[in-house]
Amino acid sequence: MSHNSHTPIENASETGNEKNDRRLAHLAEILSHAAHLLPAQGPITTFVHHNPLHLFESKPFHEALLEADKIFGSQMYLSEERYHDELKAGRILFSDVREILESELGSGGREIVIGQSTRFDIQSSMLRNLPFAATEKEAQWFIANSKRLEKIIHPEVVANSRNLNLVLDLCIKGTKKVAAKTNSSSPARFREMMLEVTGQDPDLLVNDLLFRFSSAFLDQGFAIWDLPRRDSGFIEAFRSFAQSSRSLLGSWARNLPENLELLCSDNSSPLEMILASLEVIGVPEENWEEFLTQSLLAVRGWAGMIWQIEVRPDKVPHPIKPGNLAQFLAIRLLLDRLAMKKIIREFTFRKITSRNLKDELANLSGRSQARQDSTALGLEVFCVALDLGWEKLIPSFTHEDWARVVSEVDTFTQLDQRKIFHLAYEKYLYRQVLDSLVTHKPEKQSRAFSFQAVFCIDEREESLRRHLEEIDPSFETYGAAGFFNVPMYYKATLDSFYTPLCPIIITPSNWVQELPEDEFLKAYQTRASGMKTMQIASHKLHLGSRGGAVGAVLSASLGVLASIPLAMTVLFPRLTAKIRRYLTPFLRKKIETKLKLERFAEKAGPSGNQVGFSLNEMAAMGERFLRDTGLTRNFCRLVFIFGHGSTSINTPHQSAYDCGACGGSPGGANARALAQILNDKRVRSILQNNGIIIPDDTCFLGGLSNTSINHVSFFDRDLLPATHHEELEKARNSLREACMRNAHERCRRFQSAPLDISLEEAQRHVEGRAEDLAQPRPELGHATNAFCIVGRRERTRGIYLDRRAFLVSYDPTQDNSNHDILNRILNAAMPVCSGINLEFFFSQVDPTGWGCGTKLPHNPTSYLGVMDGAASDLRTGLPWQVVEIHEAVRLLFIIETTPEIMLKILNRCPPLANLCFNQWINLVVLDPDSPRASILKGREFVPYEFSGAPAPVARSSIEWYRGKRNHLGYPHISSLVHSGGNP
Repeated sequence: MSHNSHTPIENASETGNEKNDRRLAHLAEILSHAAHLLPAQGPITTFVHHNPLHLFESKPFHEALLEADKIFGSQMYLSEERYHDELKAGRILFSDVREILESELGSGGREIVIGQSTRFDIQSSMLRNLPFAATEKEAQWFIANSKRLEKIIHPEVVANSRNLNLVLDLCIKGTKKVAAKTNSSSPARFREMMLEVTGQDPDLLVNDLLFRFSSAFLDQGFAIWDLPRRDSGFIEAFRSFAQSSRSLLGSWARNLPENLELLCSDNSSPLEMILASLEVIGVPEENWEEFLTQSLLAVRGWAGMIWQIEVRPDKVPHPIKPGNLAQFLAIRLLLDRLAMKKIIREFTFRKITSRNLKDELANLSGRSQARQDSTALGLEVFCVALDLGWEKLIPSFTHEDWARVVSEVDTFTQLDQRKIFHLAYEKYLYRQVLDSLVTHKPEKQSRAFSFQAVFCIDEREESLRRHLEEIDPSFETYGAAGFFNVPMYYKATLDSFYTPLCPIIITPSNWVQELPEDEFLKAYQTRASGMKTMQIASHKLHLGSRGGAVGAVLSASLGVLASIPLAMTVLFPRLTAKIRRYLTPFLRKKIETKLKLERFAEKAGPSGNQVGFSLNEMAAMGERFLRDTGLTRNFCRLVFIFGHGSTSINTPHQSAYDCGACGGSPGGANARALAQILNDKRVRSILQNNGIIIPDDTCFLGGLSNTSINHVSFFDRDLLPATHHEELEKARNSLREACMRNAHERCRRFQSAPLDISLEEAQRHVEGRAEDLAQPRPELGHATNAFCIVGRRERTRGIYLDRRAFLVSYDPTQDNSNHDILNRILNAAMPVCSGINLEFFFSQVDPTGWGCGTKLPHNPTSYLGVMDGAASDLRTGLPWQVVEIHEAVRLLFIIETTPEIMLKILNRCPPLANLCFNQWINLVVLDPDSPRASILKGREFVPYEFSGAPAPVARSSIEWYRGKRNHLGYPHISSLVHSGGNP
């Protein structure tokens, strides 16, 4: 296991009660630890990206992957085939592979192993040649089907097939003689052993029942009926279900109600029920941790969701009480017992009782035989032998020679090889962007800017900012985490409950409401009442349609009418959306709203005068935002603050496209709130006393950038003075053109969009994707993330970054001697951005293990997540359609500061130190006063060496990417395209 828990040693003098208490305490400790191995993914309605291996961040990255490989059984790197494909394509350079291997081996690489071949030679050969087999069966199949061995294995070898087959035979025999024997150990769970011996899988029986019940227990309003006794906990609800629904249990679980009654009549706690199952199954105490952990991980989707709702009940409208994870596990083990009894009974033709289940499992275990074979290892030795020219040496190999060779080949595992390839894969990419940054010469602005716009740091906004600056050089852009330092629980006018709008690591202390303006209050009340009536009617209609007679009548009478809008949406998605938007003003009167932002009560709360922030709280949030971004002087007359969100109708993972810094929700409300705060004259007065002077004619305007349809909208435009209307119209024209170009750049990554598409066609294409029921890729989200650059915009303005960079504004010249601003920025940006990156990393590396596979068979369930088909474990991670174009590389943080300052920050912040020193992210610092860069190696910075290849140059972004699908380099844009100019 990843974290060894101390196994208590029995004390001969302890009483029965003391022993029982000790064992229960030990179980509680194991369960607490196992819970942290479960997925930290919350409800899909507020999807927040996270590192699936967050518990391992205290360990070095590659060491943690080796450890996690043993626990989770999922892939940790890309496949060897993928790396070799990238090698052929030039995306990986073998010179980088050799350099990294040499660095990893150190002086040990020069040690002679056999003949003239060193350890470096052997491992380099293994990396150069793609393995032909990974398992024994694959190796045996390959040998049996290789009629022309010399052509398949080593085309350059001039030898006849007889000699090659003789060498192969010697390699396999020599390997078999010295190969280390594997230690056969009992599996963590008995499921694998039962499957091997009987051919039947107990999980198929247990999971079918457990998944269906778990979805009902955690349901957040998706189900037609509420689950009885849900508030009493998982065990009581399951007990009630088993008693009232015996016909749904299956013959294998017909005694389940009696078993539950017996346990519940003794008032057994969940831990006592778990202990009883462990004793019946016969799991020794030293194996409890591994057994129970694997029992939870076998259903980690539902188990993880139970744990997440226990930890963050504010993320769902219908929370559950603490302690349900232990109850879930108790029921899981009870079902395991019944399923195993059924399979053993059918296999042995004997009646099985709970008391001798342990003995029956022991008998089955004796039938399971661990077979030792070394064909695959021998084949790998053979490939190395041919590559290094050992054909003539092999017949004279002694036993010691074989032992050395086989040991060298065997200990350089596939994970070790993939690690080397992966480091070379990352190095190529990092070198490209760093070379572009260190050779970039920022141009001094010759005249004052006319507009300033703050966007979220999201890498999808990088291209929008770049196009906006190319079209209209009078725009100055900034990047900040999309909650804009306004953490809050937020409820819109027609919402039923509050939603947290802040990073997942923050629990808000304030509540904000959106309310209708006084003159629109009556219209709002009418609409709210009408919506409530329609929802009730819709719900009753939904229930009726599930019945026999009523369902038939409804289908016959309304089915044809209901099919018309559905067919329109499928066949003409964009046109249907335009018709809907056109008719909406006629069918629904527009209601102007305002934010209830200021609190008048002393204590914050969700209702009445407790809603909102105090004046001092608003001033503090506004000041921190301005100082963190460096926007403290030279204010323009119009300053835009754009949150971001995404709209689409065919993705359950909708919130994964929204703002991660807003807890998986759109950030428009935060942008609107911050603009309102900074427009407040009382706030400006406080800021002026603190050294930030905002001119009287400066107006802040909140807005929302829609990343799926590439459109920006504005809040509270009616509050903008008439003196600013002309400037707003000019800015809107530039923003509109930038959005169109951004849509054009996005379209190059969509296979359904032709490469010669025009700007207007591109805009129509992305709008259609978002409204298309048949479209599994409304947008690709964070699929291109690779870097996070923290510094002044002048260091990156004019560089094409291919939508791959999180851009965080930070001015090192405005920070204090304690570097508090950088410390605050990194404490937010590093966990959030690395969480996004690592979830994409692992979901791409193993799309079904860490990701949730293809979205085509997905069905939303319980308003919590998706499952495959009619019933499955809750699928965690990202669907393949989101990550398919992603390059699985760790995020490269590039920070404008000095090595000394960076080390001070890391040394006083352990979570950031874990991410950087343990290489969950890679770290580079850019000198604020020069183009020099330094890269973190171990725990110290070393100068980055420029490769000498000049960065490419392009006249514009469109000129660079036009006609290309794949990831591109990072050229310097030589000139800016003026507003209205054609690309």
